[in-house]
Amino acid sequence: MIHAIQISNFQAHKSTYIAFNEGVNAIIGISDSGKTSILRALTLCITNKPSGDAFQSSWGGDTIVTVTLSSGDTITRGRDKKGNYYKVNDTEFRAFGAGDPPQEVQALFNMNNINISAQMDAPFLLSSSPGEVAQILNRVVNLDVIDTATSNIRKKKLEVDRELSAAETRTNELSKQLTEYAYLEELEKDIIVFETLQNRLKTTQAEKTLLHELITQWKGILQGQQAWYGVLKAEPELTNSITLWDMLRKASSDCDALLTLYNQGVKLQKEIAQAGKILDAEKDIKEATENLLDYEDAQKEKTGLSRLYRQIRVTQDDLKIYLNIEKAESPVMDALTLTKEYEQSRLLCASLKSLIQSIQRVKKEQGTVQADLTYLEEQFHELMPENCPLCGQEIQ
Repeated sequence: MIHAIQISNFQAHKSTYIAFNEGVNAIIGISDSGKTSILRALTLCITNKPSGDAFQSSWGGDTIVTVTLSSGDTITRGRDKKGNYYKVNDTEFRAFGAGDPPQEVQALFNMNNINISAQMDAPFLLSSSPGEVAQILNRVVNLDVIDTATSNIRKKKLEVDRELSAAETRTNELSKQLTEYAYLEELEKDIIVFETLQNRLKTTQAEKTLLHELITQWKGILQGQQAWYGVLKAEPELTNSITLWDMLRKASSDCDALLTLYNQGVKLQKEIAQAGKILDAEKDIKEATENLLDYEDAQKEKTGLSRLYRQIRVTQDDLKIYLNIEKAESPVMDALTLTKEYEQSRLLCASLKSLIQSIQRVKKEQGTVQADLTYLEEQFHELMPENCPLCGQEIQ
């Protein structure tokens, strides 16, 4: 029961306090003295209506309507610079919007707009249509809970249907996208082939490194062989030189023999024999000297030819290396191309995995939504009676 009301800065009331008696209370006053404003202030506190700030007094200040109940509880509905608020005893409520007041306020008042009749309102229920009367009676006996539950279930069902339709559409889209990646199975086989080729390439590179080491060792061996080859190549010239040297030694021996003969025949013909022997020896010495000079020239030519031969061998080895590198260029380019394709394939596989995860997530959400829909339908059928409590007809 309402015990008293305190009104501040509400329409014509700057500060008004009214205490009510038990039973019926009558408020009497001249026109425009604020009688209806008291009812509006009480209605604002009970129903949170009207909204807006038109009820604030023209002189300004915070608007406050405080209702004291016979239980001793106080309920305040006010508007300050921060906005509208309710206060139940010492507990404050804000941000409740333009709808119904907080549940704590409704529980204390246990009233709504059915319990309030304005000055110009028609007689209660007598001027209302049958449908309006049925709605009011439903609210009185709490039958409107069924209508509210039905409406909420329908709204939830529509939401679930929309979510289910969207999930099915998304599933179809993802299925179509999945068909676009059907080639990935073949691509996976190509990747396996590529990995095999890549392993073969690594093996080939290792063999190539080993081959380079062997070539380096072989070059050392060839250099040693070239020295022996130069010696063998110069063997005929050395043989000729040895022959000349033997001839020279023979000539020396002949000279010794002639000298012996000269010593023996010096007694007979010293000057003639000596002159003849010397002339013969001089010819042999000149011939030997010429042979020695030819041998020295041959040695110089042999040294130059050996140097030129070594340069030719080095050039041939370098040319072979360049030819091997040129031959290996094409497999290397193929390997690089396969590497790029492998990276693209790996990216496609990652995209496919993400797409499959999205499909699984959507299917899981679809199952959850379907379960919620089934549960709501069961609740609806449990709450909905077979016959209407007002007219007794069977509900279709």
